[in-house]
Amino acid sequence: MAEVNGAQLSAPAEWRVEPAQSSRMIISAPKDDLGYSPGFALLHANVTLSEDTEALAVNTLKLPGAKRLADAEFGGVTFFHVREGNDTNTIDTYGAVVDGSAVTVTWTFLNDLASPKQIDDLVNQVMPSFKFEG
Repeated sequence: MAEVNGAQLSAPAEWRVEPAQSSRMIISAPKDDLGYSPGFALLHANVTLSEDTEALAVNTLKLPGAKRLADAEFGGVTFFHVREGNDTNTIDTYGAVVDGSAVTVTWTFLNDLASPKQIDDLVNQVMPSFKFEG
């Protein structure tokens, strides 16, 4: 399980979970037959000045090439969903303001190793487990 400042995500057994920095955890997708992981998530939770989820989404949309997709609900919390990408990576950011904390889960996938459908399948193995116990 990945836990940061009250934000929690559970990953299946074959996934790797490890600390990154003080308020971040890395959740890596399982490796393929050649030993490569198609991507990982960075779970971050910290006190925020953003008033609500919409304000947090507006800040995320300032990234070059970012576009907002449909909101998603995980663990009873509505997250915004922003996607950006380039020739190498697809980056999906899910975020919400929960009890005064900004919670973001930023997924980064290598385009050569994960199709959009595979990305959605991998994200959906972890995101529905979201809980916040602040």
